[in-house]
Amino acid sequence: MDIQSNWAGFSSMSLLGLIILTLYYQFIFKGKFTFDDWWFGLNKNKTFMKIFYVSATLAAVGFLWFAFFLSFQVGEADINKPEFNRKETLMKINTEICISLLGACLWPIGVYYYLKTSRPIFKVIQFIGLGLTAGAAIAAVAFTFQRIEKSTKRDLAIAGLCLFCFHTFFIDFIIYNLAIFDLV
Repeated sequence: MDIQSNWAGFSSMSLLGLIILTLYYQFIFKGKFTFDDWWFGLNKNKTFMKIFYVSATLAAVGFLWFAFFLSFQVGEADINKPEFNRKETLMKINTEICISLLGACLWPIGVYYYLKTSRPIFKVIQFIGLGLTAGAAIAAVAFTFQRIEKSTKRDLAIAGLCLFCFHTFFIDFIIYNLAIFDLV
């Protein structure tokens, strides 16, 4: 197999991951708001929080496996249609992943400034961030399924990213937004 490293994609995902962790640390852990403030009452439901922690852990592991697969396991022979090439395929999937991670950067900023000012525009900013995170990850799953030849590694990578999609779409985008918009 003609495996070539995708260091540019891996580096961009890693850099955005570090930015996300820095933003979460800066806004959530060093900020003046409590855990209760950030969760808008969802944290009072212990069953939900257990599901959240399991889902978040599986999403993180799944995302890391997908990033490893995309960065170090895809060769030219793995691209399943002659009209697609490796560089274009990886760029398309990496772009979706980077959009997803950039969306994740908007969430803590939007929520923090909403808590600080109560201005509805910041609810919208975090809503857009969570929507981008989930939507772009779902697009990355579709591109991976469409363009990369079926294999056990590919299917495991897709399954890993699907765990991430489940968490970011259902837990973050749907349930969290229901709470922040006072719909639950």
